[in-house]
Amino acid sequence: MEYKVNYKIMHVHELEAALESINQESFPDEAAYIRELIEKGGYKPPTHSIIKSADISNKYFKWIFLFLLTASAAGNLIFFLQTYIIPLLFAVSINAIIIFLILSKSAHMRTGIKIWGAFAIIGGSTGILRLLLITDPWPLTALIQPCFTFALGVLVIWLANKYVVFNERSSNN
Repeated sequence: MEYKVNYKIMHVHELEAALESINQESFPDEAAYIRELIEKGGYKPPTHSIIKSADISNKYFKWIFLFLLTASAAGNLIFFLQTYIIPLLFAVSINAIIIFLILSKSAHMRTGIKIWGAFAIIGGSTGILRLLLITDPWPLTALIQPCFTFALGVLVIWLANKYVVFNERSSNN
C-alpha cells in the first residue's frame, strides 16, 4: 500500500515521531505499517555497494587510441620544453588524464574520451576556418591536418559510443 510519506527511508526515531503525528484510529493500516518498520529497526543502509567500471571492448581501438594519446602527449611535452608555450601543458594533462581513465577502467572513461574527441573537433574546425578566412590563397595541402583532426575527433566519439562498455559488480563491505 502506498502512503503520502515514504516510511521505508526513515530511521526509528523518525518513525516514532510519524506514528505519534498521525491519527491512528483514522489510519490503522498506516499505523500498523509504521509499527512493523519500527520493529524491524527502521532504515538500514545497504551492506554492499555497486562498483561501476568501464572497458573498451575492441582491443584494437583501445591500444591504437592509447598509442595516439601517448604520442600526442609526448609530442606536446617535447614541444613545450622547446618553446615554453603554456597551453601545451593543458593538452598534455588532458591526454594524461584520459590515459589514466582508460588504464584504471574508470566509469568516466567514455566521458573523457568524448571530451578529447570534442577538443579534436573544435581544434580541427578552428584550423579549417582559419585557413578559409585568413589565408588567401590557401594551399590545398594545408587543409589536410585540420581535416584529419576533425575527422579523428568524430571517429573517436563514434567509437567511444560503440566500444566503451560498463560493468557493474557488487562489493560486500
